[in-house]
Amino acid sequence: MSKKVYFCFNYEEDLESARIVKNNWVMNGLIDLGFYKDEEYNSIENYNYNDLCRLINRKLEDTSVTIVLVGEHTLDNPIVKYEILKSYEIDNAIIAIDINHIINNDRHKPKIEVNPHKKIGEFFDNTPIYFDEICDEYYDYLMDDGFQFMGKWIDKVSELKTKNYNFS
Repeated sequence: MSKKVYFCFNYEEDLESARIVKNNWVMNGLIDLGFYKDEEYNSIENYNYNDLCRLINRKLEDTSVTIVLVGEHTLDNPIVKYEILKSYEIDNAIIAIDINHIINNDRHKPKIEVNPHKKIGEFFDNTPIYFDEICDEYYDYLMDDGFQFMGKWIDKVSELKTKNYNFS
């Protein structure tokens, strides 16, 4: 069964690292789903919040996995929070991949470690939603060899998510 994957990240801060992940994804022969095309990135700056939410909703259709490329400030970004919460709402498996150690043209040394126990929203009863509590798996792209294993990570969370619904 083919899995459609949605990628989210902080566009303003992590675009170069996200492109490295995308290029590796494509080089490994995996389907290029979930990444916006470059022309879409250029037009995103002209969108208001509601337009972005509608675009995200369309992109999330028929996906089963959301990969959150986590940089230093990713979990503070309101659009990323929306993407994560919407993914959770539609019951996508959620994989966090730390991209802080990727060296690219924008930064030449890793930034601080990210605390995944970050409040990203609230349930209807005002109970806080913490990212690490709704995330199915957390990896470091370099330390855990995402170039080689990202496809296996996706398969693993998809299988776990499916098993969670087998109550017989």
